[in-house]
Amino acid sequence: LSGAIVLPSNVSLTGKGKATQLFVARNSNNAAIVNSDPVNGNKGIILDDFRIYGNKLSQNSGSNIYFRRVTDSVLSNLEIRESRNSGVDILAGSNGNTLKNLQISHSDHNGLVISESHNNRVSRLLTENNGNSGLWIFNGEQNTLSQIYTFGNKYSGIEIEASNNTLTDIISANNNHSGVYLTKASV
Repeated sequence: LSGAIVLPSNVSLTGKGKATQLFVARNSNNAAIVNSDPVNGNKGIILDDFRIYGNKLSQNSGSNIYFRRVTDSVLSNLEIRESRNSGVDILAGSNGNTLKNLQISHSDHNGLVISESHNNRVSRLLTENNGNSGLWIFNGEQNTLSQIYTFGNKYSGIEIEASNNTLTDIISANNNHSGVYLTKASV
């Protein structure tokens, strides 16, 4: 990918498992996948069953998936590796999304970021060996997280700077700072 795949509302991008691999081109400095309207928002985007390699060693910027104001969408069965920034960014009013069966590793920043977004459901998430936290929630409420596994991240496995989120079935080990780090947060 020499540029980002730009997805409008109600579109599916579906692969055939590990055989479907998207590679970010050298020095492209883009996200691999973005939504088409980050100002007014998009809805009903489905990403399913493929791998993304961010090629972080030859990039100056770019998260592998960068969604801003995306609602009622599904990300499932994805392996996301080697992002220059975060593996997946769910930002600024991205509400009511489902993220399930994701593996996010070797990003320079966080594995998964949910920022200023509410009512998202995350299940069966594995984050490992990311440059900051495996999962970071900032100013997002009513997110439900279950079956979250975080290992070997440079900061925390899970960092939450938000209130009223639900966590169940969490395993977090061998992270440099802490397994679960709550700051300005309640769970």
